[in-house]
Amino acid sequence: MRRILRFLPALMIVAIPVIACGVTADRLLPRIDAVLASDDGTAGVETAQPVDPAIHAFYVEPRRGIAVGDSLTATWESAGGPVELCLVQLLPAGGSERCFDGLAGTGSLGIRVDEKLGGPLAVRLEVAPGQPNAVAEAVEIGYQCDHSWFTEPEVVHCPETAVYITPAAAQPYEHGWLIWVDEPGRYIALTDSPVSEGGVEKRYLSAWDPLIPTRDTADSVTPPEELYAPVSGFGLIWRGDASGADGYRDLLGWATAPEFGYTARYQCDRSETPWQYCYVTHPEGWVVVLHPNGYWYPADTLRGES
Repeated sequence: MRRILRFLPALMIVAIPVIACGVTADRLLPRIDAVLASDDGTAGVETAQPVDPAIHAFYVEPRRGIAVGDSLTATWESAGGPVELCLVQLLPAGGSERCFDGLAGTGSLGIRVDEKLGGPLAVRLEVAPGQPNAVAEAVEIGYQCDHSWFTEPEVVHCPETAVYITPAAAQPYEHGWLIWVDEPGRYIALTDSPVSEGGVEKRYLSAWDPLIPTRDTADSVTPPEELYAPVSGFGLIWRGDASGADGYRDLLGWATAPEFGYTARYQCDRSETPWQYCYVTHPEGWVVVLHPNGYWYPADTLRGES
């Protein structure tokens, strides 16, 4: 009996693994085999769904006042494919363009404007170019000119010259102002006389340096108390003592303060005809638009101080 008991624990130890191996073979291994047979390397990984091309944000700075040699910056955020950015001429017969392709979906790019692309321009952003579902958006940036406007232009032409930042003089009158700009040497009388009843457009007169005196009537002019008679160049044209200067005194009346100096900005558009707009800063800080028809009005916006 003792010999039987000695062998019994050994038999029990052997029996337990046999039972466990039977469970693994019958129940677990078929399941593992099934998983391995269907595994193509993506088990447990979510497959990304394709994203349609889209532009979420796109802007360009600056959008106006672009001149040869200036640079602009385009910034965008998009999805769904590679990005192409182009600087495009907006000409009726189709214009040239300069493109940068293979750009990231989100980014920023500086573009220098040169003389090869003139006229009206736009920056175009296209996502997934060449694909049937490509999307595009364009931002117009105005005319590319040889010079920049100092004020928002009222017409489509480019400025004829760079802005004149020039010594100037001004004097207020009962019915307007007299302004002189050293460059290009011009006298401008801004009158309060409206072109039409209730309209904002008012008549202006203009004369150019050098003035040609025809007489001197300064001694015959005596202003009323607390008013002033203009002197120097203002006096010559106001009295009608210079060639071609007529009607200033009748339209302006007497001066209400002495003449004073300031720094003005003056610029005209480049036109192939005498039809030319000009712009000058008023001594009070706003911009005067000089219409080619001989009337003036205040500009809506002032672009900058340079």
